[in-house]
Amino acid sequence: MDHLRHRLSSAHGRRGGAMAPVGTHLRRGVVATLGALLVGNALAAATEAAEPPTPSASPVAFYTPVDGGTTAGKVHVVLGADPGVTAVQLAASTNNGASWQPIGGRLLRRTGSTVFETTWQSAGNGPVRLRATGYDSAGAPVGVDAEESVTLAASASRFAFTSPGARTSQVGVFKRADGRWFAAVSGTTTGAVGPVADAPLPPTATATAAASRLRSPSGVYDSAARTFTVPVELSAYAAQSPAPKRVPVRLSDGTSTEAVDAPTYPQTISAVRSTTTTLPGTRAVTITTRVTDQYGQPVAGAPVRLVGYSSGAAAGVRATTVTAVTDVLGLVAFPGPGTTTGYPTGYYTAYVDLDLDRRRDAGEPGYQTVVGTVSFAAPGRAFYHNNTPIAGAGGVVADSLRGTRDAAAHGYTWIDQDGQLSYRSHAALRRGSARVSRPADLSWVNAHGAPFNPRWLRKGRFETHSWSSIRRHRGLRNAVMTFKQNAVYGISVEWEVKDIRPFTTKVALDAAFTNLAAAAQRAYGTGWQSRVQVKMLSSLSGGQARALKVLRSARAHGFTTIYLARGNAARVQIPASAHRYVTYVRGARSGLYAPVPPVGQDAPVVVTGPPPVTNRP
Repeated sequence: MDHLRHRLSSAHGRRGGAMAPVGTHLRRGVVATLGALLVGNALAAATEAAEPPTPSASPVAFYTPVDGGTTAGKVHVVLGADPGVTAVQLAASTNNGASWQPIGGRLLRRTGSTVFETTWQSAGNGPVRLRATGYDSAGAPVGVDAEESVTLAASASRFAFTSPGARTSQVGVFKRADGRWFAAVSGTTTGAVGPVADAPLPPTATATAAASRLRSPSGVYDSAARTFTVPVELSAYAAQSPAPKRVPVRLSDGTSTEAVDAPTYPQTISAVRSTTTTLPGTRAVTITTRVTDQYGQPVAGAPVRLVGYSSGAAAGVRATTVTAVTDVLGLVAFPGPGTTTGYPTGYYTAYVDLDLDRRRDAGEPGYQTVVGTVSFAAPGRAFYHNNTPIAGAGGVVADSLRGTRDAAAHGYTWIDQDGQLSYRSHAALRRGSARVSRPADLSWVNAHGAPFNPRWLRKGRFETHSWSSIRRHRGLRNAVMTFKQNAVYGISVEWEVKDIRPFTTKVALDAAFTNLAAAAQRAYGTGWQSRVQVKMLSSLSGGQARALKVLRSARAHGFTTIYLARGNAARVQIPASAHRYVTYVRGARSGLYAPVPPVGQDAPVVVTGPPPVTNRP
């Protein structure tokens, strides 16, 4: 110890006296390199702006404790230094610089790649001045000393890191496209307020803030448990080449500080998941999205955009004009267009806009969310469809036994067939459509109708004839015959309902679909509901409203339903009420409806922990 005192005294003597006056020492504050975000209470970090480097500036800086702060009797000292400093000597004075005592039995060497670190146990409480002297590789002092004045107190806040904690845990760093880098650290505090975090730089290092309209991530603080997770911006390290594998992270609650030399790894976003919640007593739906990296760890500061369609909307919706940003837990909430309205029934996709170009590109993970019951795009299924006109039958090949056989010969498992309605008998025809109320009053005809009405039909439509009068025409089939023949060949049916006026009252539709369901069950047995589905076009008379009315009745009788949008209807979603009975939609503009959810979309994601540290000191 006498040797160390002699060396320290000699070093100061070479610079103008064994006990240099206080005024000759540079009183350095903390380099506030990054805009630390306040968590919980509105505290400003107790730091001072860095002094501009000069030839006489100290090449050493106290990262913790900071000047004017309060710290516990057991002081954790973390220092940063310029590259030319290879060792640091610490000293303490409890009598305002009248005398100095070296701290530690040897010079401090770098720990990791960036900092000098030690712990000093004080004999008592009160004001203390700390001094750090830097030495180069030849053992010569460099520049002037760095000095801090702190107060030792038993009541000082104490912080414990849980992430980073042990040196084997790494901190994920998300490198955003706007040039800003973010990480998150967690821990506990004995203080009454939530801390903020920053990443201090060596004295002569410069930090340039990247211009960005995106906000920084927010943190969380539990005042009851006194736990915190706070963001730390590492953008100042982006200009360093190569990028450091360890960075100092400092906490401050405005009075006390703590720091750790944290090992890092670059985050790659691999998963986006969304959930919905409804505000109590309202229909307001909030969509919350969580973003995680390749190890399942949350990503802080990730830009997330919500796009999609609300039910009945002609144009897509965008949740915000500026992309939202995840917090330190990797979460971002989309409360809806208004504070209480939330998001209505519709289809939405949250995705990470990695390149900030305001559109979803390949490689940008996303997650599809359906609010309410939304119709899905029809599944990709190969259907036999042949509208070549032929004599007899219903006017086209598909509506004939020839079409059924041809579909089977080519390996199709589904066939697109047309359905018209007619009166069952002359008696029913004489009573008129207003008297139709029983399934036996109607008969479904497998026929395309206009513009392929067979010539023998002459005037009128199938809906103006009785089945008993037209059934004698060769090749013509009703629903019972059609389902039976298709079942024999192992083919399922998409029954496209044509313009069935005047049978569009609720009573007539109920009678018609009771009749159709009975025919399907007779041919396919108990599994008929998976073998026959009903389709309706928006381009027939009555437009979308009549098409939905027909499908509503079909769904009530057990059929899977398909709405086929044509013309202007292809650009507008069906009303929210129709989502209860329309199973699938075809013909709509791309992205207007939710696609069929992929298998396992909600399955848990199995992840591993962060990679092991390979650069441990």
